[in-house]
Amino acid sequence: MFAPGDNGIAGFQVVVDSAGNPSLSLKWTLFNGWTTSAFVANGVLYAANGGGEHTTTLKVHQVQAINPTTGKVAWTGTIGVHHWSSPILANGILYMVDGNSGGFGSGTSGDLIAWSLG
Repeated sequence: MFAPGDNGIAGFQVVVDSAGNPSLSLKWTLFNGWTTSAFVANGVLYAANGGGEHTTTLKVHQVQAINPTTGKVAWTGTIGVHHWSSPILANGILYMVDGNSGGFGSGTSGDLIAWSLG
């Protein structure tokens, strides 16, 4: 289970004890600023940092490809200021919006950025 939010993202594992009671066990944390919705595709966890209410105070905004087991960042793609934008993946292309088009401020300016993943 992955929990993005105010300070970054955390990875948990569901653990079941001998009595059959499930619980969550924290496996890793990545403290990199407000992180938006995350998803797993082809064994890789994707998330964007720098979202949320304080996006303008973070110096670097990135889409990140993360090892879902260890929390180690495998790849980053630089993006601009965004608010509640989240990356999406379709047909091997990772997409992310930034600027006003990504929900920061008002208006329609901004970028749609795409990365071809090998």
